[in-house]
Amino acid sequence: MKFYRWPSIEQFHHIRKSTKTYPHIYGDMSRVKYIPKVKLHGTNGAIILKRDEMYTQSRKRILNSFKDNMGFDLWFRGAKNYWEKVRDSLDEDMIVYGEWVGSGINGKTAIGSIDRKVFCAFAAHPLSGPTEELPLIVEPNNLKKLLLNDKIHNDVFVIPWLENEAIEVDWSLESDSFKDVLSKANNLVYKVEKLDPFVKETFGVEGIGEGVVYYPISHPGRYYFSTLAFKAKGEQHATIKQKKSVQVNPELTKNVKEFVDLVLTEARLEQGAREVGDGTLSFNTKRIGDFLKWICEDVKKECKPEFEAANLDWHPVGKMLTSKARNWYLERFKNS
Repeated sequence: MKFYRWPSIEQFHHIRKSTKTYPHIYGDMSRVKYIPKVKLHGTNGAIILKRDEMYTQSRKRILNSFKDNMGFDLWFRGAKNYWEKVRDSLDEDMIVYGEWVGSGINGKTAIGSIDRKVFCAFAAHPLSGPTEELPLIVEPNNLKKLLLNDKIHNDVFVIPWLENEAIEVDWSLESDSFKDVLSKANNLVYKVEKLDPFVKETFGVEGIGEGVVYYPISHPGRYYFSTLAFKAKGEQHATIKQKKSVQVNPELTKNVKEFVDLVLTEARLEQGAREVGDGTLSFNTKRIGDFLKWICEDVKKECKPEFEAANLDWHPVGKMLTSKARNWYLERFKNS
């Protein structure tokens, strides 16, 4: 069995910094067209469909009946006949990426209030050739043909485009040129946070959404997705207390306390607790070391632009992060 990692999706200002420093990222086409999909608040899951084997994985590891992720592998085994039909209809081996969402998985959003757990696909690609050179299927109609054409399962869905009209970003231009794009994107994130339209239309449940992911449709393939796609979360799910969900520059902080207050949000803390708690928001003092390690590593990875802009030393930052995160975890453990 081989693990196929799904690429991390960065924020707009991360992509801005990367494309400004390394313009070869977008090749000879600096104008990139994007169409958004809702970002569902669940846990990443994928299904590997090969002629000689089928199995599941989470964002970080291969799953099995002994080491599952919120019941995803158990559900897959119960739906094996459906997935065998999907596999048998394919011309080549394929991996299908999606979000495992629903009752009991990451609450506080509309999708967490539906009456069951479901798999919502957002991408797929064949398993032949170097990973970054592979085509990436993200067009909803093509995903439906792959998964739902003459094959029906009540718990399998395809996330549609949130809007059909693309926005265009010319990454070669100066920052002032992005005002209209930023305004449109921020307005859309605000609307989704107020009411997730996909969940309302599909499941009849009204409630808040987590955010939006923008797909670079003018630059197809896994490589361009991994380097140009960007995400934007609503205020309630943001892991950085930035002024806008989508902005061209990282937030500036003057000292260690300001930086820690900026990046140590409730959303990040809860995400860390779920990561070390096998997907559940549970608290166990035996896991506190893993939790603190995850928080520090996640801040180093996700908040690199903010950290570099602040021009701070890591030692005092890590010390304060660890202290505040530990106090938060112990308080939640005491009240759980």
